[in-house]
Amino acid sequence: MRKSAMGALLLSVLLAAGGCSAGGAGAEKASSSEAETAQTAAGETAAAETMAQETAEAQSETAAGQTRDRQAVKAAYVQVLEDLLQNYNLPGIGAVEQPMADEDENLFAVQDVNGDGSDELIIRITNTTMAGMLEAVYGFDEDSKTVRLEYTGFPDLDYYDNGIVKDYSSHNQGLAGRFWPFTLSGYDASSGKYQVLHYVDGWDGQMAAQDPDSGEAFPAGADADKDQEVYYIYDGGWNEQVRPDAVDKKDLLNMLDQEIGDARQVILTTRYITAVNVQKYADQEDLSTVNESADQKEVEFGEIVLHLPADFMDKVTVEQSGSGLNFFQKSSVERAKRGGANNVSLVCCIAAYTKDQDYSKLENYKILYSSEKYTYILYYSSGTPVSPDAGQEAVQEYNTLVDEADSIGVTCTESSVDPRNMIP
Repeated sequence: MRKSAMGALLLSVLLAAGGCSAGGAGAEKASSSEAETAQTAAGETAAAETMAQETAEAQSETAAGQTRDRQAVKAAYVQVLEDLLQNYNLPGIGAVEQPMADEDENLFAVQDVNGDGSDELIIRITNTTMAGMLEAVYGFDEDSKTVRLEYTGFPDLDYYDNGIVKDYSSHNQGLAGRFWPFTLSGYDASSGKYQVLHYVDGWDGQMAAQDPDSGEAFPAGADADKDQEVYYIYDGGWNEQVRPDAVDKKDLLNMLDQEIGDARQVILTTRYITAVNVQKYADQEDLSTVNESADQKEVEFGEIVLHLPADFMDKVTVEQSGSGLNFFQKSSVERAKRGGANNVSLVCCIAAYTKDQDYSKLENYKILYSSEKYTYILYYSSGTPVSPDAGQEAVQEYNTLVDEADSIGVTCTESSVDPRNMIP
């Protein structure tokens, strides 16, 4: 029994030994495979880490480059403004007339007006004779690191976010009458400048039944809507020698819809051109920003953010002046350009009052927000300051705008921008 047991035990040991031997070879193979897998994983990890580091470095370089670019752009724009203040000179234009009074009314803005994603420098010269008034748009040339003149026209230009600019003529001494002629230009990214698309003139039959120069009669056949107004759309700008066929308002609106379409007018945030304001611009980031959404616009103004209905903003023109924002009925601004500044209808104002300023005498107002330094007031006058010739539709639109203005919302922002930055 013991012999058999010993034999069985020996067999077991031998089998166990054989099994251990076979298992050892398999373990070695497994160990080798695992080592190769680990080595491969380590290589992939190292490669991933290298790629991540390269990406981070590239992003850092890009951010640094963008910062340098912004600094270069700002330095170039500041140089233009300082040269204007000190030498009354503008690049690409030359000498400009000196201000007519001690109080400066000339303005500048820095924002994207042609839709290329980069900020332009806009300079508006109005504190001078009519002949010396101008509005210039400058961009920044990345290759030469200098400014380039993109457009010059008569103040104040209407900019659209698709690169269109509408430039009303300085004078209306022809046959246009109730209509004010304008030039329509579009930004050409390849040249970095605006190219003239159309010049639009008109003939007001109520004012002149006959052209005093040619003896030609008012082209009543083109006046389909019988309002005694027809228009002349010149392709590529005005041509003294060749006047195109007269068209009716429907054709004019079709052209404008084709060129402007659903593009929105760009709201300029302007500042007086003074040494103080130029230095403020040089020392800090943008003083105001506008963020758009489908149903509203958000405008940062000092320490607050205004929430403005998009429908409301489509019908008003906004100008920053002094320590406030002025909202004008856009249709009245269009009328004013045809018939005089007295026709402009101010919808409302939003202004920042210091703690020692009294706003209680304002006719209609409400407090939007109070900070440690300022009280932000929304106010408007009673009545309807719409010119009599504007029509009932314009009056109704104005009243609607006043109602909508009263519902403008406000939230606080951590911005340290002083809303009175325009004051010299």
